Amino acid sequence: MADHVKSNKDGFTLDKLLTLLGDIDSQPDWRTPATKACAYYDGDQLAEEIRAILKRRGQPEIVHNMIGPTIDGVLGLEARSRSDLMIVADDDNGEELAKGLNEKFKDAWRLSHADRACSDAYASQLKSGIGWVEVTKNPIPFAAPYRVKYIHRREVWWDWNAQEADRSDARWMLRKKWMDLDEALATFPEHKEI
Repeated sequence: MADHVKSNKDGFTLDKLLTLLGDIDSQPDWRTPATKACAYYDGDQLAEEIRAILKRRGQPEIVHNMIGPTIDGVLGLEARSRSDLMIVADDDNGEELAKGLNEKFKDAWRLSHADRACSDAYASQLKSGIGWVEVTKNPIPFAAPYRVKYIHRREVWWDWNAQEADRSDARWMLRKKWMDLDEALATFPEHKEI
């Protein structure tokens, strides 16, 4: 095996990668029931076998979706009760600084469409049990300085030994994302040969 594959400058070795991939492979299958829960929200509640039987009998597929309207009601409540995040000073000396930071923060929050991303992640939490939001610097120089985007659950993998609700104590977190070849070459030009 080539030396450059065994380890690199950053200290991430092939053994560490294989351990991480083993952790991913040994995770419980939570994605299948999460996908089923989302299908129930969408009204797709009949199994293929039942659909075939109904079609053979000439019966219509009638589903009374009680899950979708219930979740929609909770999402409406979230939208109506949403409040702005505030930066608060610990003492009177920081009051002026907190006001200035609040104005900058409100602009960054609004321009990055963070409310929408957080609402989409909250909807995903209600439907499937988990929701993710990604905050990154915006590469476009004249746009908002930050981007806040909802990330679909199928793209994120994390350390199942994490105990905190926000996964802040996770040893690792991984995002798998498919992209077109030309986009990958433009994003990672130094790895073009791979």
